[in-house]
Formats: sequence, C-alpha cells, structure tokens
Amino acid sequence: MLSIKNSGLMIITAFLFGCAAPQPAKISITPSGRPEATIRAPIEQIKSAIISEEVNYGYTVEKDTPYLLVLVRDVNGKENTGIAMTIGNMYSNNSRTASYTFASEGGSVRVVASMALRAQMPGGQVNTADINDNGDVYNTYQKQLNDIKARLEGAASK
Repeated sequence: MLSIKNSGLMIITAFLFGCAAPQPAKISITPSGRPEATIRAPIEQIKSAIISEEVNYGYTVEKDTPYLLVLVRDVNGKENTGIAMTIGNMYSNNSRTASYTFASEGGSVRVVASMALRAQMPGGQVNTADINDNGDVYNTYQKQLNDIKARLEGAASK
C-alpha cells in the first residue's frame, strides 16, 4: 500500500516530468545567449517601442535607467503553481520580469533581453529563476526584438 509521503512524491514527480516537454529550438544564437538585436534608433525610441509592446501583456515599468529597463507583471495560474513548487511557496508574492539592457555601439544600440520568474518571500527574501533557456520564451522575445528593429529601422529609412 502506498503511503501518503510516497503518493505525494509520485504526484510531484508526475507534475515535473509532465512539464518537461521538449522545447523548440532557439531561432537564433546570439553572443549573449539571450534574445538580442542591434537597432539603428535612439535608445528612448527603442524603450518606448518595448514598453508599448509589453503593456499589452500586463507588464508595468519597475525600473528605468539609461542602460536598463525592467518590466514586471503578475504571473498567471500555471506560472504561480510552478513558482510555488520551486522558488517560492504558497505565501510568496510571485511575478515575472522582462529586463532589457542597452549598449550604444556607434550609431546603433545593442538590446539584450532577459526573462525571469521572481518570488518575494514573506520575510523579504527574493528568489529568482532565469527562464531564458526556455525555447518558447527565448523565441517570443527574439521575435519581439526583431519586429521592433524592422519597424524602427523601416520608419527611419522612409
């Protein structure tokens, strides 16, 4: 007969392996290993395009400096469950972050994106889990940067 402990272990194992489906291949390999693009446009114009895109998905600006833009949103139910089982708990305040680093390179700006899940524990400790290696997440943000690049550079050439 299965004990409660063994039953719980089997349920957790099934959940974790059920979520371990093969990830799609990354659409590009970048020097940073993260989604990135070099865009011929002013940094403020690039930031505005990123913010405009991300607010459609519930993100708000958490931090904005000359070289860094951090956006944050509440997690959905599936993400919340995953965070509670890995880096947080049922009492943690969970969110998803999208960070963009900007580096001027001549007349262009190199933009590197980084995504993470974050759990703020009741005592104030913050745990994070990088999700850049997830093929779906990587490809979504790489496509976003590619689209912003095409839109801004296309507008500049007109």
